[in-house]
Amino acid sequence: MKKNLPPPPTPRHIEEMRSKLASCATIEIAAARAKIPQKALLVWIELGMRGLPEYTPFTDMIEEEYVNLSEGIIKHFYEKAFVERDTGAMKFLYENRIKKHEERFQKKLEALQDKLDAEVAASSHTAPEEDLAEAEKRAEEAADAAMRH
Repeated sequence: MKKNLPPPPTPRHIEEMRSKLASCATIEIAAARAKIPQKALLVWIELGMRGLPEYTPFTDMIEEEYVNLSEGIIKHFYEKAFVERDTGAMKFLYENRIKKHEERFQKKLEALQDKLDAEVAASSHTAPEEDLAEAEKRAEEAADAAMRH
């Protein structure tokens, strides 16, 4: 290990940071409240993300806490939207959880339609019925596959 690297986080650092993360808006604020210098924080995260075993428990804990926090927030919005019938929460869930999936699915459908249009244009305009039936079958299979993803 290089001399200018801070020592790895101790179990006390990890637990202190864990306790501060839930109540802070950013990781930097949580580190300041846990009395962890910002330079050490950034180095610990970088080395942990690179997989150095002395630093990975710290980055694993941060990822775990962010997952827990995200799950709590989503659970709160689902409760507000579907139990309390809060339309603002419903809109938030739609905009942040559902809309992007709909847009991605729409792009897949448009790409599929473009591909089919190109196939039809490339073939003769008097394609036999079997070719049209085969193209429709492939389109249905592709749409079903897109729905599963």
